[in-house]
Amino acid sequence: MNLDENISKIIAKYVMGEITEEDSDILQEWLSDSYNRLLFKKIINPKHIAKELTQLEKIDSEKAYRKFKSKVSKRINIKEVLGYAAAILLPILGLLSLFLFIKDDYNPGIAENIDFDNQNISIVTGDGKLHKLSGNDTLVNTSNSNVVVENKNIRYKALTKKESLKPVYNTINIPAGGKYKLELSDKTIVHLNSATTFKYPVAFVGNNRNVQLISGEAFFEVTKSKKPFILNFGVNKIKVLGTKFNVKSYKTEDKEQITLEEGSISLNNSKNEIQLYPNQQAIISKNNLSIEIESVDAPIYSSWRTGFLNYKEEKLSTILNDFQRQYNVMVFYQNPEVKNKKLSISMDTNKSITQILKAIEATGDVKFKINNSNIIVLKK
Repeated sequence: MNLDENISKIIAKYVMGEITEEDSDILQEWLSDSYNRLLFKKIINPKHIAKELTQLEKIDSEKAYRKFKSKVSKRINIKEVLGYAAAILLPILGLLSLFLFIKDDYNPGIAENIDFDNQNISIVTGDGKLHKLSGNDTLVNTSNSNVVVENKNIRYKALTKKESLKPVYNTINIPAGGKYKLELSDKTIVHLNSATTFKYPVAFVGNNRNVQLISGEAFFEVTKSKKPFILNFGVNKIKVLGTKFNVKSYKTEDKEQITLEEGSISLNNSKNEIQLYPNQQAIISKNNLSIEIESVDAPIYSSWRTGFLNYKEEKLSTILNDFQRQYNVMVFYQNPEVKNKKLSISMDTNKSITQILKAIEATGDVKFKINNSNIIVLKK
């Protein structure tokens, strides 16, 4: 069995957390090719798997594989290859794919079909155009508003009185390894963490201030106003007038986390409606929409803004998921059981990857092997 035939099974093992060290070495060698790396990220995206699953009955997998293999050998454009790879992987994933399809009920809204460049911070304006941000650029969009980019901050200038009665939405994407600060037209500050996509209006129109966290993590410093500020994320909604809070809602994770620093929050979904107060945290299960409330030291959960990741009795898998996003690396587990190991640790993300991993190793019975941008987690 050659590498092309074997790689889909190895990827399936990776998705299920059952990859062996030997398979990890094979996968890492395959990922050393930039085309393969892009392909891999596309395949393991649960949204992509779910989408392809709906077409499974229409696919002749063997025929698709033969066509895919032929395409790969010719080194064609990567976009032509992606669909075939998913068709190969799906029959191997079987029930796992179905599980991901049911589990990921996230509705990404307007940004569903946006093809972001994951290496650059970028904005899609209301006219559908993609703009990469760099330096001190000024971006002028079709709604006559100016977007001023200064270092790692984005600020919206006020619109003229001729602004439209219909809101014009922009969508910003922060890639893994990046962070940005966004100032909305009402002076609300939104700190955006790595691998985050956020949708917002150029100017707030009407009786509410509506925004959407499509996927990712953000800290909100909401300017006080008589108009409610409403944050939509997943199937949930937060309503505030003026407050500070952190929301973590990555589409690839099975829970969402809301932590309140100041003021109060009204949080609701189709099953629950609760009120949060300072130093309270709500954890929402995506499976059944249940909400658990805990008392916490709220600033710990937004310390990522200043380059620190702090955890108290958190699963290793959750910590390393954040680690992947902050350092733009991929993590592989040789022993899946270590994922549930709980740690309390503070990490300074300004330090090197090696320093951080050594700190984690010192807390317990795991160790790491580094191979370029791939991290292998092993049991001591």
